[in-house]
Amino acid sequence: MHRMRWGSPMWSQWASPRWSPHTTSTNRTAALGRRLQPTPRVVNLLWHEWKSGPMEMLDMKGVADDGMDLIRPHIERAMAFIKACRVAGGKVLVHCLVGVSRSASIVIAHVMKHCWLDLTSAYLMVRSRRLNILIQPNHLFMWSIKRLETTWLPPPLPMLVPTGPLIPD
Repeated sequence: MHRMRWGSPMWSQWASPRWSPHTTSTNRTAALGRRLQPTPRVVNLLWHEWKSGPMEMLDMKGVADDGMDLIRPHIERAMAFIKACRVAGGKVLVHCLVGVSRSASIVIAHVMKHCWLDLTSAYLMVRSRRLNILIQPNHLFMWSIKRLETTWLPPPLPMLVPTGPLIPD
């Protein structure tokens, strides 16, 4: 088996960052250096900027994507944080480790509550905005959000059933 040594030409080709419009760098030195140029669309991505103050972060602990943890206790806190950021004129990045279950569940719940959509419509809306990236909230997260649907959405209007003849005389 061939091993690559640090500094070998093969290692350098494999490890060197390449610029594309879809690439972002969390390393300010690399982003401002010759090899990478910062993308103009991504702002406030660096950890030291978060620590220095211009960014706020809500770190939600205790929500494992293992099918045992509930997301319901965290949804209201996440939505309050999103609302506060939006009211202040900011933008919000919702992310988790992989981005297919926990973050998608928070965004689906947010869309349900603020766009007055049912779970299926909110799921499809979020899924359609993610383009080629899969969202797949685990069943327990979906069940928790489905239960919230009854408290957030108004009750359906009663169906009016005609009592007289259908065709007027």
